[in-house]
Amino acid sequence: MWFFLQESYNGGEREVNFPGFGKGKIYFAPGSAKSRGVGIVISSKVDFVESKVLRDKNGRFIFVQGHMEGESVALASIYLPNVQQLNVLYRYLQKLEKFSPHTKIVGGDFNINLQGKNSPKKGKAVKFKKMCGKFGLVELWMEMFSNDNSYSFYSGSHGTYSRLDGILISQEARNWVQGMDIGMIKITDHAPISAFLQVGHINRSYIWKFNPWLVADEHSKCKIKKAIERYFEENQDPGISLTTRWEAMKATIRGVCIQNLVELKRGENKRIREVEEEVRILEGKFREFKRKKDKEQMIKKREELNVLDINRTTLKLWYSKQRYYEYEGKGGKILA
Repeated sequence: MWFFLQESYNGGEREVNFPGFGKGKIYFAPGSAKSRGVGIVISSKVDFVESKVLRDKNGRFIFVQGHMEGESVALASIYLPNVQQLNVLYRYLQKLEKFSPHTKIVGGDFNINLQGKNSPKKGKAVKFKKMCGKFGLVELWMEMFSNDNSYSFYSGSHGTYSRLDGILISQEARNWVQGMDIGMIKITDHAPISAFLQVGHINRSYIWKFNPWLVADEHSKCKIKKAIERYFEENQDPGISLTTRWEAMKATIRGVCIQNLVELKRGENKRIREVEEEVRILEGKFREFKRKKDKEQMIKKREELNVLDINRTTLKLWYSKQRYYEYEGKGGKILA
């Protein structure tokens, strides 16, 4: 997992922690103005070895080259100004081409409306697509959903929706893409755009760990307690050693925990999907009719969605603290 950030304001290169995703490293080009600043964040769960970095002194782009999952790649985060976007983009892509000959993955706020249905035939979106083609790049959402009218930005002052953000990838790596999604506009005025990529051959081992969410939920905690009591009531055979019964109990309760966790996640995800759908419906009504009541309802639903997201993040932070407590004073990785 990695992120392309724009309008990140400031920051320095450092290690950060992602609740539920492990540690990661941030590469920043902070720039000098509050409206600028870009970054690339790479989780430690991604097998990535950096070889070189290029930063724009004005905080408009940052390029990072390295090896990811056995593939040579160049990652780029770009934030274009709101004037002369195509000219500036052409210069940046030229710099990127000189910076690295390898497969390129670019995430950016291009300040160009890339929506399929709303883009005129001779508009900037068509010129944008042709320019990307000259550098061997494709804009994924344009290619996969050419007639889709999804948006990633809402202008409160103008009351308009547009898709200013996008992800570019080298044409030879198009088969890496497994899917895409545009998230909800929540805290900021931009929605996150996600691309699901299979880079190289990934083989991850999985070790089950107890999730503290299970004891935070009273219903789940009660079910686990009853399952433990029932197990010992039903397994009183004196011919079986205590060690065997104990190990079998752990395996049994692990299954109960996994089942409860699945149920909790399904319930949470279902509620989030319901609220997101309600927000989308209200946004559609507001875009069409511009009614004040639709906007007020939309704001309330977005607040509810933010609360759900905060609760989810809080649980991940709890799990992260537990993990760091377990490794306190010890290395988290096995040394060769």
